[in-house]
Amino acid sequence: MATPDTTEFTVNRWADWSIDIEWTDSVGDPIPLTAPEIIEATPQLDGLLMIIETNLPLGQFKVFLEGSAGIPIGTHAFRVRALSGASHVALTQMLIKVE
Repeated sequence: MATPDTTEFTVNRWADWSIDIEWTDSVGDPIPLTAPEIIEATPQLDGLLMIIETNLPLGQFKVFLEGSAGIPIGTHAFRVRALSGASHVALTQMLIKVE
């Protein structure tokens, strides 16, 4: 179940899924990023999530989930981390509910 510290998405089993992400600061200005990576993924998502870089200087990228592997039904989690200058920034936990 999603909490204020999580974001939850529902996907169909066997289906690919993606989400566009844009990192911004508190006033809505883009945060330039480098080296985004998936962290803290549950074992069922291991190797199935991929970052697609779209426009990192504007804080934009896509997370893609390869669904053809038949991810088990249930709720699975991951986070994304990237560099902004010399500091790491990370998204809240994302939950993928597979039905």
